[in-house]
Amino acid sequence: MTRRGSRSACVGPDLVRTLVLHQEHSDKVRRHAIESLGQERSDKVRTHKSFGQERSDKVRTHAIKGRQQGGFTLLEVLVAFVVFAVVFGGVLEAMGLALRNTRRSAEVSEAALWAQSKLDSLGTVDELEEGSESGEFSKRYQWQLDVSKHEVARTDGLAADSFPVELYRVDLTVSWGERNRRNEQHFITLRSKLKEGQF
Repeated sequence: MTRRGSRSACVGPDLVRTLVLHQEHSDKVRRHAIESLGQERSDKVRTHKSFGQERSDKVRTHAIKGRQQGGFTLLEVLVAFVVFAVVFGGVLEAMGLALRNTRRSAEVSEAALWAQSKLDSLGTVDELEEGSESGEFSKRYQWQLDVSKHEVARTDGLAADSFPVELYRVDLTVSWGERNRRNEQHFITLRSKLKEGQF
């Protein structure tokens, strides 16, 4: 009886140690399996997140490209229209000014031609004498002529009437245009005339 008890006492600790080791091994295997499963799930979640991020980047890139290729915004169109209106208005104003200047130059040139014709006829076709008169070159152009004697001071001690000719100051005004917008050009010159009895 005593021997059986001592043998059982000797065998008991080994069996307990074996069971403990087996339990520890099982725990390790279970922990390893749990860790492996958790790592796999984490990788899947990370992969899913990466795939979602990639899809989000693709969607954002597609949206940006679509916005770039889709045309202009309303603000851009308005700005372009304002710039066009300002530039076009400036061009029209410059063209209008150029046309007005061209027309004004043509009118002044025509008035100068009429004045030259009138002054050339004065003293040849028309008598050169003191006075004022007016008339029309055409329906558009009118003239006003003022003739007066011009006295010249002598510096040689002789009398002023000792000149063999008489000088006349001729003031010719040519006007044209509408009543509320009259344009005028003045032409002033001196003309000479032999005194009566002089050859």
